[in-house]
Amino acid sequence: MLKFFKKLKLAQSGFSLLEVITILFIVSIGMVGILSLIVQNIQTERVNRGNLIACQLAQEGLELIREVRDNNWRDGVDWLTNLGEGNYRIDYSMATPTPITTTDEAVLLLEDGFYRTYATGDPESPLLETEFYRVINLDSLSSDSEQVSSVVSWSDRGHAYNCSLLTVLYNWR
Repeated sequence: MLKFFKKLKLAQSGFSLLEVITILFIVSIGMVGILSLIVQNIQTERVNRGNLIACQLAQEGLELIREVRDNNWRDGVDWLTNLGEGNYRIDYSMATPTPITTTDEAVLLLEDGFYRTYATGDPESPLLETEFYRVINLDSLSSDSEQVSSVVSWSDRGHAYNCSLLTVLYNWR
């Protein structure tokens, strides 16, 4: 009976050191590939998130300028009142756009989940400064049309991005 167990023990050989090292190498290569895909997915998600926010902010800029035009009609004044050529900043709390000379004046701040521009006269604003800048550019095409471009720019991890939207406003009244 003792011979039987000795034969059984010899028949059950384990893995060699070379086989174990080879398997660990193959598994580690697979894990490195999976981890690099995870990192790339996180980076892509950040860029896509920024792009989504920027494009919505750019659309909001166009809509705010359109609202100024519509309010001018409603108030019975010239449709281009406060909408001369140049660069502007505007947010949902402003009745008219404010002219700007540099992009730094167009930084968007976050307040209670809403994006807005820096409030003049409030130098120590509790608002959180974001990485987004919105510049509204107005160019006259004719006496009855004006081109409006809304450009939102931001940077993420050293790369600069922007979302630019363009529309033409008409004096159709």
